[in-house]
Amino acid sequence: MDNVKESREEIIEKFKPTIEYLIRYIPWLEKQTGQTVSHSYKGEGEVKQSFSIPVYDGTLLSFINDVSMTNYMDKNYQYVYTRNRLKTFEDEWRAIDRADIMHMGVLCGIMSRYVLGGMTKSIYWKNGVEYEIFLRVLKKTREIIEFWDKPIVMEGEESILNEAVEPVYGEAAEQPEMAAKPIDGEALNSSVTGLEEDEEELSLEEIRRILEAE
Repeated sequence: MDNVKESREEIIEKFKPTIEYLIRYIPWLEKQTGQTVSHSYKGEGEVKQSFSIPVYDGTLLSFINDVSMTNYMDKNYQYVYTRNRLKTFEDEWRAIDRADIMHMGVLCGIMSRYVLGGMTKSIYWKNGVEYEIFLRVLKKTREIIEFWDKPIVMEGEESILNEAVEPVYGEAAEQPEMAAKPIDGEALNSSVTGLEEDEEELSLEEIRRILEAE
């Protein structure tokens, strides 16, 4: 996938619906980082098998199914790995962090490896969660689209944003701004002196209590 030939507007139009659709998985992926999302099943009793069958979290399978039908998928993802010399997940992390709107193909290649590759080697799905690959690609895509377009709000975030910028109505909104009053130097000195005297008297009382206690 070569996005260099596409304009910025075309890339936004192409990937904005994708990230809007998949963004709902971000909270789940954040919670699953470093966690096990699969277990082995060998059967029970007489049907117990000599080999184990991997059983995956239902949400993970739903995510794989959804993302496999989006613009992220690139069957030539191996070319992305060869061209960018990606060999370890640390290399993948760095490539994701460096990606920009004109290099969305890198994100697609990495996502495709873990989704399509998992069709034959399902450990890719497990590693995609545990190594934060899925999470990092989604968050980077969101960051890129929001930078060039407008914020993408997940369900639940909208109410938080509304509370943060809740408008003020009624008397509080109608009160005129108070004009700053000139500072009375003598009054200020008097109040400061009074505070100092109060602090000194209080300090002496504390000392007397300590002495009487001894």
